[in-house]
Amino acid sequence: PGVTYTFQALSEEDRKLWMDAMDGKEP
Repeated sequence: PGVTYTFQALSEEDRKLWMDAMDGKEP
């Protein structure tokens, strides 16, 4: 639950950076 909340709080820029780190895969 905590992880999901964190992802929901991420901004679009952070989300793009995360996807880039995960080879373009969403969490």
